[in-house]
Amino acid sequence: MIKVNKELWKRWGQRTTWIQTATFCKQVTQAEIDKRRREIEPSYTTWFEFLFPHYAKSKCAWYHVRMANLIIRNKKINLLNEIFRSGGKSVHV
Repeated sequence: MIKVNKELWKRWGQRTTWIQTATFCKQVTQAEIDKRRREIEPSYTTWFEFLFPHYAKSKCAWYHVRMANLIIRNKKINLLNEIFRSGGKSVHV
């Protein structure tokens, strides 16, 4: 008989619930996808908040937008991000 750590089992259940609520499956046409993409792509903030709502717990900072625009506009780029602790580096980069 296998012993199960009840706390780990509870956390696993919470994590699977979170994943199920963070993703969605809605039948949409290619035209709807293209229309929505054209609406949100010009703004990094809108794009990020729409596609990653589970990460976008607060608004994007100015440096997130600037960094994203640098990456989007340059095919090749060497970029060093030095952002304060808890500045959302791992979420946006």
